[in-house]
Amino acid sequence: MQNISREEMIELVKKSNHPYEVLHGSSYVSDQEILLLAIKKGPECLLMADKNLRNNRGFILKAVQQNGLALEYASYTLKGDKKVILEALKYDKSGRCFSCINENLKNDRAFVLEAIKINGNALLYAKLHFQWDLEMIIESIKNGGVIFPYLNSEFKGNPTVALLAIKQNPMMFHEVGKNLTNSYSFLIKVKQILEEQNYKGYILQSVNSYLKKVNDYGTDLYFDL
Repeated sequence: MQNISREEMIELVKKSNHPYEVLHGSSYVSDQEILLLAIKKGPECLLMADKNLRNNRGFILKAVQQNGLALEYASYTLKGDKKVILEALKYDKSGRCFSCINENLKNDRAFVLEAIKINGNALLYAKLHFQWDLEMIIESIKNGGVIFPYLNSEFKGNPTVALLAIKQNPMMFHEVGKNLTNSYSFLIKVKQILEEQNYKGYILQSVNSYLKKVNDYGTDLYFDL
């Protein structure tokens, strides 16, 4: 594709589902505008940029704004740049870009917490000991993280954590600890949350069913909610 015009290349990149194949080997890999268009569809397109460009902070900031996963293909130095990382998390709903950051930042609790407040899913790719940190878990769920199904039984049985998860996604009711489904006070709180959200799905029926069992059998656990 060496003989096509710049305008034609822009259109090809915009229309293609495989921009790397379209752009690879062409003279336009050094064209920043075209490269950014390609990165938006495929972060691996950053690999076609020369070493200097992958280490150019201004360009990488633009790249991660197109696709947060482009961070994976940035230079080692920029994978340790806090501003670049936090910007990438804004444009990567999965939070996966957090997995490639430099090791020293992975162990920086203050920075990890800052990252989770931007994108709750960053916790999925954080160090394991942070995934067992109550403050981290709460911030993750508050900020859209889908960490709850992966938590251990201790946290799934924590009423504060469970209620936050259900508020974000009612389907998480099926993930809560058994100790909570035997708690009248917890179930009432869940029902209130669902009704406030005008939720009409089957989870509300499940909650009512558990409430009936608690009333019928007298089983209950009380929490300060």
